[in-house]
Amino acid sequence: MKRSRLGIAVQMFRPCLSRFFGGIFLCVGLALSGLASPVEEAGKLFALGRPAEAAALLDRVVRTNAHSSDLWFNLGQARSQASEPGRAMVAWRRANRLDPRDGAVRAALEQARQRLGTTGTHPLGQLSGWLRDEEWAALVLAGTLALGVAGVWRRIRSEVGVALIAALAVVQLLLVAGWASAAVGRQWSPNAVIVQRDVSAVQAPVAEARKTRALSEGVEVRALRSHGDWVEVSLDGVRAGWIPRVAVAVD
Repeated sequence: MKRSRLGIAVQMFRPCLSRFFGGIFLCVGLALSGLASPVEEAGKLFALGRPAEAAALLDRVVRTNAHSSDLWFNLGQARSQASEPGRAMVAWRRANRLDPRDGAVRAALEQARQRLGTTGTHPLGQLSGWLRDEEWAALVLAGTLALGVAGVWRRIRSEVGVALIAALAVVQLLLVAGWASAAVGRQWSPNAVIVQRDVSAVQAPVAEARKTRALSEGVEVRALRSHGDWVEVSLDGVRAGWIPRVAVAVD
């Protein structure tokens, strides 16, 4: 649960130094809303060997601070120690979406996937998932503006070389390709997690249908479609069958 011996409260305020204004706003928001005390209390509960209580407390906190990757990471740590691998995976995945470059979160996900024997994110998503979608969009927009300005400037000042424009065009193509690969990677990657134990997929969305395979708690799957109280899922690109809706948490 802790990333350092300074404790969970100090870890919560680390964004102040590393994430500039975003971290400052988070810290001010926590102080004004009185959430620092619940986070500190969760850290104490975890240290006392009561991770389930710490997880319950952090779960209430993230409902009002859902954009803090640190909170989600610590919630995942508590859930993991409380023997809730499914809920832990859900929390770590949320933290990863908020801060895809956080090494601690990525390590927690990788270790959990190794224990479960699953691959997780599609290779395209791994290749381009180090940026959030809005960050890719901002880079593509910046590249487009740079290319446009260079083109206009060349019309005004002919000494602007074709090589510069060509280089900007190549960079822009790479950025677009990266953004596209991130989108495709998301479409082919798991978007749900099994959150119950002893879940068996069945051929059809009825309780009497024949079982097709067992799915372990914490395994990441892709939700394909839903029908009533059932969700059809695939695992590693292969259709697994239908499972009860309450057994899976969809992003």
